[in-house]
Amino acid sequence: MSVSVGTAAAPDTRDGSRRFWTCGSKNGCLASPDMAQRLQNRTALVTGSTSNIGRAIAVAFAAEGAHVVVSGRDGARGEAVISTIRESGGRPDFVHADLDGTPARSRTLAEEATRRLGGRLDILVNNAGIFPRTPR
Repeated sequence: MSVSVGTAAAPDTRDGSRRFWTCGSKNGCLASPDMAQRLQNRTALVTGSTSNIGRAIAVAFAAEGAHVVVSGRDGARGEAVISTIRESGGRPDFVHADLDGTPARSRTLAEEATRRLGGRLDILVNNAGIFPRTPR
């Protein structure tokens, strides 16, 4: 079941219209039709986007027209997110990533995402939580 969470805090500065979001635990947040396509022809990588805030951002960016790479550790959850985006007419890809804070893993994710996005990355959302291990 979805619930309306209301309007944006301020009108959009370009045309003065108000933006509405519908959010629910199954589908994340989906933009209303008047909101669609502000990110048309843009590409985005959202790290940690297989659940919670990252998932909502990925779904919202796709609803706005972006080609989105969803990334995270859990392949099944990643597939669920890209399925939700596809069902809404979006263009997603999933890249498995178990980020540990090292430059090598971050670089590998960025390179694969950029490849899947056709060689260009316009938007990066660093949402993945990384918890450094402490010595025992």
